[in-house]
Amino acid sequence: MTYYAKSEKVDGERKYGETIAEHTNHLLEQFHVLKQIYPDVLNKNDWTLLKIAAQYHDLGKMNSLFQKRLLQGGKPSSEEIPHALLSVTLVPIKEIQSDFDPKQKLKEANHTKALIHAIAYHHERDFSHIELTNYQKAIDLLKNDAAKFDFSEINNFDYPPQLVPQKISNRLLKPGKKLLGKDPAYHLYVMIKGLLNRLDYAASGHYQVEYSNDFLPQALAAKLAGFKKDNPNADWNEMQHFLADHADESQVVIAQTGMGKTEGALLWLKQGKGFFVLPLIAAINSIYDRIVKMTRETFDGTAKDVIEDRVGVLHSGTYAKLISDANISEDNLTKYAELTRAMSLPLTVTTLDQIFTFVFHPAGFERQLATLAYSKVVIDEIQNYDPQLLAYIIYGLKVIQDFGGQFLVMTATLPPLVIDLMRQEYIQLPAPNVFLDTKITHRHRVKTIQAELEATDIIDQYRGDKMLVICNTVKKATNLYRAVQKLDPKLNVHLLHSRFIRRDRNEKVKQILATKNDDQPVIWITTQIVEASVDIDFDILLTELSELSGLFQRMGRVYRRRNYDGETPNVLIYDGGEKTTSGIGSDKKSVVDIDMFQLSKAAIQGLDRPLSEQDKLDLINETFTTENLKDSQYYERVTKVIGYLKAVQDDNPSLNEVKQRFRDVTNVDVMPQSTYDDNQEEVDHLVRVLNGDDPKARRRLPRIEAQTKLEQYLVPIAHWRVQNYAQRNLGLKYLPNLKVVDVAYSSEIGVDFEKFPGKTEDKSSGNNIF
Repeated sequence: MTYYAKSEKVDGERKYGETIAEHTNHLLEQFHVLKQIYPDVLNKNDWTLLKIAAQYHDLGKMNSLFQKRLLQGGKPSSEEIPHALLSVTLVPIKEIQSDFDPKQKLKEANHTKALIHAIAYHHERDFSHIELTNYQKAIDLLKNDAAKFDFSEINNFDYPPQLVPQKISNRLLKPGKKLLGKDPAYHLYVMIKGLLNRLDYAASGHYQVEYSNDFLPQALAAKLAGFKKDNPNADWNEMQHFLADHADESQVVIAQTGMGKTEGALLWLKQGKGFFVLPLIAAINSIYDRIVKMTRETFDGTAKDVIEDRVGVLHSGTYAKLISDANISEDNLTKYAELTRAMSLPLTVTTLDQIFTFVFHPAGFERQLATLAYSKVVIDEIQNYDPQLLAYIIYGLKVIQDFGGQFLVMTATLPPLVIDLMRQEYIQLPAPNVFLDTKITHRHRVKTIQAELEATDIIDQYRGDKMLVICNTVKKATNLYRAVQKLDPKLNVHLLHSRFIRRDRNEKVKQILATKNDDQPVIWITTQIVEASVDIDFDILLTELSELSGLFQRMGRVYRRRNYDGETPNVLIYDGGEKTTSGIGSDKKSVVDIDMFQLSKAAIQGLDRPLSEQDKLDLINETFTTENLKDSQYYERVTKVIGYLKAVQDDNPSLNEVKQRFRDVTNVDVMPQSTYDDNQEEVDHLVRVLNGDDPKARRRLPRIEAQTKLEQYLVPIAHWRVQNYAQRNLGLKYLPNLKVVDVAYSSEIGVDFEKFPGKTEDKSSGNNIF
């Protein structure tokens, strides 16, 4: 008799798909791939447990009720017991326990308990409603199918199934009672369940569970060889050598802007599985492009073209980024994105919300954590995260380290408070290693001006070169842009912030990046969207004060890799005078913590001199100490969130709920009315495709492309703001709340609240800060 694991629809008719044996053997194939590429993930015994879990996880599907439902579809009846609870009844408990837990009682059998729970909960199901009489009845019925099942079709059982299914002792598995974090078997359970999920998803999706990092050392060697062609003495710098030499341990590195921290991080990753985490999508795309370019230059002509099993990019705009890459074929795009989301690629450049949701232990988190347990995680510019996200990072790094993973924190500035917070959580880390470029020692001559930043300041300080102006809020940046244009319409001035639709914002990011290789006179007025990890190089900076770490990040966009010997300041800091700067306040909408702002303001008061890289580090170390900030809202928020994460680790919230915590839930994506009007024909077509109304475009790829194109017309706006404007639903079935909103919009200004303020005026100084 044939027993099936899956069914599928063919021409609208449901038919059987893979058999249980076929699916299980596919899992075992992926098991061997994982073990070959990363043999040190588990010890010998635990590899055997994972193999057992793979062999047994779906055997319960042989039950007659499940087999019947495969063809009929629909939900399980009240009598049907979840297959995973039946799978464990076939596991030869006594034989396994005698080998793995020979001296322990059943209730203390940690290896066996971890194995049984991993199989029972490999799907996220609530077993609390299971009636024990129904459970026993299902076990009794399973005996008939177990007698008919050909177990020889499944490869290499180390522990052959017991042919008479037996209910597991309540001391080992009680339906509805999951393992909690304090249980001695918990760590192993997370690893076995998480890796079993990885194998199961790969087998079901018919993709490879892992790819070896066989490209990064070669690509870096080729990059250095390229340097040596122009300069035979070229070599990695001190910081890069340090990271290459200390690749087997977690590190904290402080290095000035322009020292090649990205290459240093890649040297630290070596041949390990890596996740490169940055705070801004623009920075992620930039670093991804650099790695892809380096990889293609190394392997073009000698290997397949060239990145689909090597490096991935993962954020909310992944498909838009991939579709823009002409070197990725349409046939491979969907598979490539799937491999990236599945964490199967050896190197992924990503945002925090894509890989750190495990800190809340949502349903299925084990897959994420078990992967990070054998990975190396790079956190770039850790000080740029708000207190809540910083808490997620600190707690997450502690968990990753406890499970065996490694991390590299690398940044241009690092408050001592952050190190103290990490050590308070018993994270094992060395003292931060500081690296300064001895050739680039005097990039900035700085002057603090005790006043608000005005348009006249921009006009007065402009020297006909490349000027960067950074404001704390969109409102301030927009008002300055308008005022500068009014004062001198001939100036080549541009505006960049977050309130542009994605299409226009992406174009502006390309334009500002292009200034690095262009000496044309220009003024860019921006928000802190360009503050970190964006490779631009301007001649002069005018900036509002936010706080010291952010200030020095902003300064890193000026004279990035060159010394400045002028007598006139090339960095002017406006501290607000008797007021605070824009977006700074005592409420949660403040751009930065008010105490950090006030400490920073005091630290730079009267500054009018060259500021070396060591001077910047000294100011950070003297100002942002735990002693100075222990009573601040910033410190309170970080420690409270860490405490909260510890308290709720066994609550298992939904993944959607957790993702909302990582995102700015005060903002919603909308389409400005004028954008819709200008692109109505295309937008309406995209909506039809996404709703399935276009028979010619019902395949997956056209729908992905349609969604990506539609997203290019959206812009994030504060939720409370949307209520002030006329709006209507766009008409998407799967996103019924996506609105077309009657806000003024142009590709020059973005969403323009000054031109059309809506029903009520904006009284907030701190929303939409980017």
